[in-house]
Amino acid sequence: MSRHGSDNRHKRRRHRHRHRRPSPAIEYALGSQISDSARVYQEDPCRGTHAWLNLTTKLSKKKRILGLCTVWLGLVAAVGFLSFNLIYAVLLVVARPAPTDLNSPDFTWYKNSQFEACVNSSPEQVNCTLLEADLQSSPYADLRWVGKERDQYFITGPEYKVSAPAPVPWCDLASCMAGWKIVPSIVRDSAFGFTAPKAWSFLLISAIALFWDFRGILSPLETCKRGGFIDWTLLVWKAGQLGFWWWAYVTFIRDPAMAAPVSLTGWISTWSLADNFNLHPWACYFSPDSSLRRTIATTLKIATFVQWSATLNALQQHNNRDSIQKYDCLYSSIASAPGSSLCAAEQLCLKRWLFSNPDFASSDTKTVITFYMIAVYIAIVTYPICLLVYTIPKAIRPWFPRRIEQAIQLGLVFGKEAELQLLRFAMLLLFAYLGLFYSIPFFTSPDFKVGFHGNSSWSTLAYDLNCRAVHVGISPTYAYLDINAFARNVRIAKMLFNAG
Repeated sequence: MSRHGSDNRHKRRRHRHRHRRPSPAIEYALGSQISDSARVYQEDPCRGTHAWLNLTTKLSKKKRILGLCTVWLGLVAAVGFLSFNLIYAVLLVVARPAPTDLNSPDFTWYKNSQFEACVNSSPEQVNCTLLEADLQSSPYADLRWVGKERDQYFITGPEYKVSAPAPVPWCDLASCMAGWKIVPSIVRDSAFGFTAPKAWSFLLISAIALFWDFRGILSPLETCKRGGFIDWTLLVWKAGQLGFWWWAYVTFIRDPAMAAPVSLTGWISTWSLADNFNLHPWACYFSPDSSLRRTIATTLKIATFVQWSATLNALQQHNNRDSIQKYDCLYSSIASAPGSSLCAAEQLCLKRWLFSNPDFASSDTKTVITFYMIAVYIAIVTYPICLLVYTIPKAIRPWFPRRIEQAIQLGLVFGKEAELQLLRFAMLLLFAYLGLFYSIPFFTSPDFKVGFHGNSSWSTLAYDLNCRAVHVGISPTYAYLDINAFARNVRIAKMLFNAG
């Protein structure tokens, strides 16, 4: 055989190697869209792995196992914590049976609080001049306001620290209002604010969905296995959550002063579904060039952006909760209510701030709500960053191709979809673990250890010193679940669907 013929065969072999198309699995993993039907391969488009092939195949076995252990640990912990939280909610419903007759005078006066018992008590030593202080910032009483005139007075915490050795409890301060006129009112849905169990449930529910998605991404697949029972269950739940959330949001946005606040993390499940629709297992139901798959993925991405935008509006309303009216004055029942006032019934009902009771919260409850808001802000800020990092280079690349290529080489922008996905999922993984870290302040809070059969239902008190009148709000001590009215079953369903 001549040397010339051998060289030609080597050249043809190198030529075929240079122009050989990558396997369909690799093409699909890189997100390539094949427009020419003649280029579609007959093999299974998901064969080999899912769409993270170009990243996960680079992981060593030890790194993959470490990642899976991290995800499974988080998943098991999230399921365990959520189960515990649901059991606690059931115990609140069962062990605290407090039938609520909305038309009964007692409920219009005292709601589900222990104010009546406290106002009839006689503590040994109570410095009632504390009512003149600013008591809205629990647990510290601002004594600078003692002796000064103010327009609004609220008690929003279970106890207050002053110069005395022991803090002054809520019940002792309530006893100072003995003989004052109790202003009756009707509760609006907007009075049901965020509670520690509800906020934690929102984080855990989102975390479970995210951990399950990460498990599928990191699990090595030799063949494309389509969605199993849990995958389909989570998909149906996400679809139901999306519909439930929008129903709650529309109800809320029509009149924030009348409706309960919505979840600020519900949109994250939509974002996760939009990103994962091009991955295993849902991508395996479509061919690589499926226009239906692209349409569904695009629709989900648009839905994510719209829901994220709506969440910004809900967040703004959430931050203004203290100023909205949450109760309606019962003018016709003021005369028959306990106590006496120096102001007429018309004057009391015109004092709108009396019926805007800020949410009652101890320092520990404020801590756990802060944990929730940290997770909310991390997710809200991460989404537009990922959107801009991916969109801007693509938009300006036709005009500045060299600059963009240099930026990609320097690592300043992302050149591959998979690398951007890595950023997204890293931030979502952080969010998922924040749901677990939430357990630290939740379990260390004394509010959680309140006895089911004890009498410790504190609530916000709005009072007028000049009129000698007080309005009692509903108590969140038992996460409002001890109130069997106001569509309690719907409130529980909204919590389970991360809607509100």
